[in-house]
Amino acid sequence: MHSRKRLLIFALIVLGLLVGASTLLFAYKKVYAEKIYPNVFFGEIDLSGKTKKQAVAILKNSFDKIGAQEVKFNANNKEIKATYLDTGLSLDMIEIAEQGYQFGRGGNFVENITHSLQLVYTPYKISGLPYIDEEKFQKFIEVSIKQLNSDPVDASIKVENGEVKLVESSNGQHVSLDNLDSLIIKSALEKIETIALQTSVVNPAISTLDYSAAQSGAEAYLNKEIVFTYNDLTFSPAKKDIGNWLEFYTESGNYKARLDDNYIKTYLNNIASRFEVKKADRQVDYQSGNVIKEGTEGIYLNKDQALADLKNQLEQDKITVTLVVTKQTPNEVKVYPAEGIIPGKFEGKYLDVNLSTQRLCQIEGSAVISCHVISSGKASTPTPEGTFSIGGKDPKRWSRTYGLWMPFWQEFKDGVYGLHELPEWPNGYKEGQNHLGIPVSHGCVRLGIGEAEEVFNWTEIGTPVYIHR
Repeated sequence: MHSRKRLLIFALIVLGLLVGASTLLFAYKKVYAEKIYPNVFFGEIDLSGKTKKQAVAILKNSFDKIGAQEVKFNANNKEIKATYLDTGLSLDMIEIAEQGYQFGRGGNFVENITHSLQLVYTPYKISGLPYIDEEKFQKFIEVSIKQLNSDPVDASIKVENGEVKLVESSNGQHVSLDNLDSLIIKSALEKIETIALQTSVVNPAISTLDYSAAQSGAEAYLNKEIVFTYNDLTFSPAKKDIGNWLEFYTESGNYKARLDDNYIKTYLNNIASRFEVKKADRQVDYQSGNVIKEGTEGIYLNKDQALADLKNQLEQDKITVTLVVTKQTPNEVKVYPAEGIIPGKFEGKYLDVNLSTQRLCQIEGSAVISCHVISSGKASTPTPEGTFSIGGKDPKRWSRTYGLWMPFWQEFKDGVYGLHELPEWPNGYKEGQNHLGIPVSHGCVRLGIGEAEEVFNWTEIGTPVYIHR
């Protein structure tokens, strides 16, 4: 009897507790409807009593402060700075807020009661860590971390002021990316200001030892005594000059020194200017036969011979080269006077253009067929002088350069210069006849209306064009 009574009392007590707990849980849930229960934290951030939206805003504000902080990345003697946001450090704030909200709600009745009571005494720490956004992280590596890498510098060799100089090589370094994302997360959580990165040495491909043969070869050239002689003239290149002749090259993977033919010829050109004489033709008046100017024999250094003689003695410490010259006899040239027409300059048809008188004459053999007033190039765009020939004809050619038509076009030089009628523009405007007799063109020879067509019909491809003053 007593046992049954005690059992009934215990059952009533348990029932009372359950009813009380249920009532308490109901009231608790009502007070914290749509809110995170009290004593819920993410790290040191208190999310108690916040809605999920408010929790996200708090987390974002806190994380933005962390993201804006700078962290240093050190690789030996090189260092860069970046913010955590630059590195790609991110935080899933929505997931963290959801975790906080579900604590005390996600289980069965007993679990919810247990979790709710637990929060009275012990704070709940939401699990979750920052993570690295892969796209931002790769960009950070490409833009920033690669600044910590350095390429090795190969040794080099040069000749300066007649002295061989070796420039030492230097190692490069390559930063290891192993666990870099983890290091960034750890640094943010533990407030570490500098992240020390592991590096590997990148060795240069060429050291100064690789140039030992080239160095000794170059010094051997520099120590040679070289003398060039011509009549009573003597030329002795200094070490600085010989140094300018040197070049370095590889042969079967080995670096060597040799003399460059072109640089030697440049030196020979310089000394040849002391005695070379430029050939000048003998000028004779075409009409009278009188000598206008006597010719001058040309004297030129045979540079190929001098170079060959030098190279044949390279095994010797002292080299002496006797310079050899070639001579050119002057030609006799008939000079045409500036005034007048000289018929018979060419066999058959040709055009004589006198820039001084602004006249073009059609000549066949020794007979002058017809003459016309022209307009040649102005001073800034002169008509070229010399002997040319008709290279192409076009009844109406378009000039893209000047945007105009050139009737009865006859090209005589480079596809650019030609004979043609006074130009005309697309709107119908035509250059005035009053410009004939005055040099105003861009270099072409302009003829009047009708006369250009006459000359066009008279010439053939290949007809000589002699332009003179």
